[in-house]
Amino acid sequence: MPRIETITLAAIACALAGCASDPQLSDAVGEFRAIQTEVGIAPDAVRPDPTYEAFLGRLDKNCNQTPVGQFSIRYVLLQQAPFLDLTSRFFNGIISEQSYVDTLSGWYFTSSDSPGIRCILRQMPPPASPPPLSIPPVIKQ
Repeated sequence: MPRIETITLAAIACALAGCASDPQLSDAVGEFRAIQTEVGIAPDAVRPDPTYEAFLGRLDKNCNQTPVGQFSIRYVLLQQAPFLDLTSRFFNGIISEQSYVDTLSGWYFTSSDSPGIRCILRQMPPPASPPPLSIPPVIKQ
């Protein structure tokens, strides 16, 4: 079996089983994620992602009739695999906001500040807050 297939199969098995704490297996998972990105596979394609599903729920609720070009988000875009894949890659930080906006506006023949694109961007969760500068002391009882 070629090396890439072995790594891919091992990484998928480990990711699904949650056994990436082993350094060798963790490396395999890292290599698999790099391969995913190179071939354009969104992270949620091989494992469920509740935060991404919640994001899609916000899109459905808050942007449902909002158009991206001539297509509504709920009835057209949320049913298209390319849109979902691109959006997942953006949501997971694989591609930048600018790349996401440029790609959407090109695919759907609309401006980068169209109502639908603006609505999608507003549904993104806020960036994670940075960790504290120091660890607080343990409180004794």
